[in-house]
Amino acid sequence: MKFISKETLDKYLGDKSNVNLEDLTQVIEEQFGVVVKIEKNNELERMTKRLSENEELIKKVKKAREARKPGFPSYIRNKEDFLRLVNEASENAE
Repeated sequence: MKFISKETLDKYLGDKSNVNLEDLTQVIEEQFGVVVKIEKNNELERMTKRLSENEELIKKVKKAREARKPGFPSYIRNKEDFLRLVNEASENAE
């Protein structure tokens, strides 16, 4: 397994208290001879969009909000039902 010594890392980064992603990718690329491509994982954004556009889900959340007891911290009482609903919304959006 290849590694970078602390001394080598210090040569690249100096005494920075904060290191940005570009600095780290440069070190990795130069030291290991690879190209690093960083991509944002948009899965959470896609799922949020799908759920926010699902009329059935919106109706259920509104109904749950109306029926919620004061002080009850959550709209979802059954995690399995919620995950099933998320999966259905995902399948219907495709």
